Amino acid sequence: MNEPTVDEQVFQNKVTIILNDIGPDAIKGIAGYLLDQEKKLLVVDYYGGKKVSTNPLVEILNLKSVSVNDLFVSLKDYSEYDYLLINGTERLIRTFNGDGLFVRKIVDQLVRVFKQNQLNWEWLPEFVKRLHEELDERRAVICLYVEGDGSESIYKLLEDDDDVDIAQITLANKENDVVLEIQKTMLEDIQNKNLEDMIKTIESHEDRLPKRILNIFKAITYMKHGLKTNAISSFEMERESLLSNEKIMLADLYLANNEPEKSLEVGRQLILQDPFVYGATRVTLRSVLSIDSVADDEIRHWLEVCGEIDKESPEILDLISNGYNRIRNYQKAAKIRREIFALNSNPTELLLARFLDLQDEPPTDLSVVSSYVLALLQEFPELEEEAHYRLGLFFMNNYGSQYKAFEHWSEVSTSISSRFAYEAAKGRLELLEDNLVACKVLRIKLKEDDVREDKRLLDRKVLELLKSMEVLSTNPKGYLSWGNYIDKSYTKNTWKQGLLKALINEIDDWKLVDKDLINHSYLDRNDKEADPDMGVNPATSLRLLRKLKGMELAQGRDDKELLETVSGGLICSEMFGDTANQVWIRYETALILGAIGKDQEALNHSLTLFEISRAIPNHSIISQECLPSLLGEIPNSESVTV
Repeated sequence: MNEPTVDEQVFQNKVTIILNDIGPDAIKGIAGYLLDQEKKLLVVDYYGGKKVSTNPLVEILNLKSVSVNDLFVSLKDYSEYDYLLINGTERLIRTFNGDGLFVRKIVDQLVRVFKQNQLNWEWLPEFVKRLHEELDERRAVICLYVEGDGSESIYKLLEDDDDVDIAQITLANKENDVVLEIQKTMLEDIQNKNLEDMIKTIESHEDRLPKRILNIFKAITYMKHGLKTNAISSFEMERESLLSNEKIMLADLYLANNEPEKSLEVGRQLILQDPFVYGATRVTLRSVLSIDSVADDEIRHWLEVCGEIDKESPEILDLISNGYNRIRNYQKAAKIRREIFALNSNPTELLLARFLDLQDEPPTDLSVVSSYVLALLQEFPELEEEAHYRLGLFFMNNYGSQYKAFEHWSEVSTSISSRFAYEAAKGRLELLEDNLVACKVLRIKLKEDDVREDKRLLDRKVLELLKSMEVLSTNPKGYLSWGNYIDKSYTKNTWKQGLLKALINEIDDWKLVDKDLINHSYLDRNDKEADPDMGVNPATSLRLLRKLKGMELAQGRDDKELLETVSGGLICSEMFGDTANQVWIRYETALILGAIGKDQEALNHSLTLFEISRAIPNHSIISQECLPSLLGEIPNSESVTV
């Protein structure tokens, strides 16, 4: 690689920012020019590992962290230099703007791929201001790796600072420009094209792009579509030539593929060779905490190493606190939670710290536990539901108190807008599944022989089921909770007796349904938009299925004809319907199939509702957020036409 040349005029101001698309080598030409002028240099390089200098004019400041504060504290120990050179300054950034090129959840691992121009540069003006104050008569040159239009935001942020010059250097040539343009276009294509078309696009550039780049783009494409095994294979083809950020993606994929040992090995290499790359500490910590057999001493080692590197990142500190919790150093874990609060002002960190305090010295008086946690609500009342939910967990896990767990979970809202409603409802139902435990937590005194026949217990269990049904219905796994609850509690006939009266009362409540929902009628909207020349359209198919459900099932039926009609509705919806129509068609199909005894087929269609509804845009009349609630309520309301 040819070393870049630099116009000497850019070094006359107090701070010069060099924007480059070269990377680690950008500093070479700058340092060479200044050394030719016999200037003394203090170099801070955030690329690679520890460095040494054999030139008497160059002193290396090897930092142990990407902490901005650590940089300025360390600079106070140095004064014998003319120019401060900081290379890889963009690595001080630990946050991004936007969601990235894509965010993909693979199993339980969230894999994010960001474009470089999504770096959050908002801190840069303050950073430059601190440099002004530190430098006195000295000068600084800051090298920033910036791709494409990322330069524009930096110019805008610093346009009013007269003490700053901004220049750009690049290794521009026609061949390189063509390659970069192709890569830029393919990054945009990844967001919009399906898997097959994207792979064809990548392979169409085999004569213009190096094989390494082609395999990396294939890996990213497979990641986008959740194909972790294919993505791993594509990355591993280039294992020896992977850049640091590409190694991070491979480590994330290993974690998602339940291979934390491989991920940890990647993390170890990065910590040794390029510790300041964004993600190195994260994958290392997640890996070591995902391996059950790792000894406490090794965990402690990585907590200390990564904590030294990334001491100002709430994400990393969160992992470190979890690590100290795992090795039972609860005081240290609590201390770090409070440090996180100092960084992000999130009161949940203080709540978690209190639980860790209690873990360190568990009170024998259970009322002390509740009082210590709930006292935090005086300052942060918004924590009420989270506090009660976590108290329920704490009492179950640490004291085995089913009664106290149920008591606190009952304080959590059943609204679908509550973050903790589903888990709390699930916990309550699990406690009430066993009738003897149910009597205990509900404070119903019965002899063991009378439990299954007691009407008081049945009424309470019915009430709990109906109270929790909405939030359970809006979770893809919620049906498992109420299914277990129903199966383990009573026989089918007993449930019928208990539910009959309660459901009749529920019907009376439907009169209170907001009549404004009529304006959200999916069928009415589609009737207005339907093409009159189309004949049977998705809207009429849906209306037909609803009539079948209401009439045929009540008055006798021909199952073969019924199934043909259902099948026709599904085909029409797939061919001509939008996503919302497909959801409604499958919903009605599930109800019909369930009513004629085809339970497994009904369940299969039901379980697709959540996945399909994710594709409904938030601005849709039936949004992804409210869809499950509407599915559960509107079709049963006589006052609303759906």
